[in-house]
Amino acid sequence: MVLKTITGFFLIMSLFLLSACSKEASHQIDVSYGLQTLDVDFRSEGETPAPYVKWNGDAGVFSLKNEVEGIAIDANSGIISWNNALAVGATPIVVVVENGNDRVEISLTVESTLSESYWLFGRNNDKEGDAHQLIVISRQLKLNSDGTLQVKIINEEGSLGVGVWSLNGNLFEMHVCFSCEVADSLEVPTYDEHSFYSGTLVNYGSDGASIQGQWYIIRFDPDSSTLWGQFGGRISNANYD
Repeated sequence: MVLKTITGFFLIMSLFLLSACSKEASHQIDVSYGLQTLDVDFRSEGETPAPYVKWNGDAGVFSLKNEVEGIAIDANSGIISWNNALAVGATPIVVVVENGNDRVEISLTVESTLSESYWLFGRNNDKEGDAHQLIVISRQLKLNSDGTLQVKIINEEGSLGVGVWSLNGNLFEMHVCFSCEVADSLEVPTYDEHSFYSGTLVNYGSDGASIQGQWYIIRFDPDSSTLWGQFGGRISNANYD
């Protein structure tokens, strides 16, 4: 009799726990964006497709756990959008999905990459970096997505130069040669004399982006790297021929 009572008790408890787990599972939100990293072009605007979501109960809302400049989310659809205020590089975001029964957090990374773009920039011969030394915009620059570049001096025929560029974090670097038009752009860093630019890329919201730094003359015979002055530039919305 005691055994039957104990057995019955455990049977009832098992059914209760199973029912509770079943109810809990029925409220579990199932949601997916189908990716971990969202790749976008620097200074671009766009949005993701709507995520898959199964509310398993009342429909809820989407939100971002922390505010991120340049990133927004639609509360009803879960569509993530970005604009040109998004900084270059990797930006982690956390999407919160919740209704009255459950809450789910999804960690994603938005990777903003500086690819093909156009810039206007100039340089001076101020080696000391005097803030009062004016940098006149005198060059047009095209950065190609394969890491090569083209640059020409404004209003100077036949001034097309070639070279390479890179961006690591906010550190921007480029090697440029105006006498290497027929050469492979990727070989410019190995030429005996060319210009080298090193600076910091700054994105200041929807108003624009700029690069500021120093430029050098590099020679290999004999080896030397000589600081020549300062340079600065801003992103351009217009292409050039």
